[in-house]
Amino acid sequence: MTERIGTLLKERNTAALIDELKRDPTQLDSKDAQGVSLLMLSFYYRLPELSHYMLQHKTEINLYEASASGNADAVKKHLQANPTLLNAYSADGFTALGFACFFNQPAVASLLLTAGADPNIASNNAFHVAPLHSAAAAHSNAIVTLLLEHQANPNVRQQGGVTPLHEAAHHGELEMTTLLLKYGADAKAKSDDGKTPYDMALEKGHDNIAALLQY
Repeated sequence: MTERIGTLLKERNTAALIDELKRDPTQLDSKDAQGVSLLMLSFYYRLPELSHYMLQHKTEINLYEASASGNADAVKKHLQANPTLLNAYSADGFTALGFACFFNQPAVASLLLTAGADPNIASNNAFHVAPLHSAAAAHSNAIVTLLLEHQANPNVRQQGGVTPLHEAAHHGELEMTTLLLKYGADAKAKSDDGKTPYDMALEKGHDNIAALLQY
């Protein structure tokens, strides 16, 4: 990845980025120093126009890009060619299921779970996020349900000792909170700084959720 593209990406200058790619199409397959592709970075930076342009012009996308973009056919193709990729980590430490959850792609999440993806594999990086954390962050009740139905641990902890229930309570997700409790989420779980989901709901003014979590 050129220094200019990296700078434009940080500036979220979509128009200039697309101009650069038109000028030098080889950059469509570029990666940063960590090995993360420009297409994946466009997802991270929430630049849909750039993502769309790249998806239209790249000759091939990898499993992680396919999962993040919701391309179920490409996901199937990669898994058929190499089944060991199912629970493998990306360059920055996430699984295909993790990407499908974080980018709210329920059809791909379902496909991966049906294929045997482990819903309890946390990211292999400092965030230590499991797919359930990612689905909660994406505000996706559909994917949270899928994961729980496939035996995802409702009390899994990410960086800071935060559980999915903490996340749901913090963001005021009543339906998700109810769902997690139904599957055994611990309302008394404390994060590393000593806060329970109830505390987080109360801090954010989500009184209806706080009432549900009070014990």
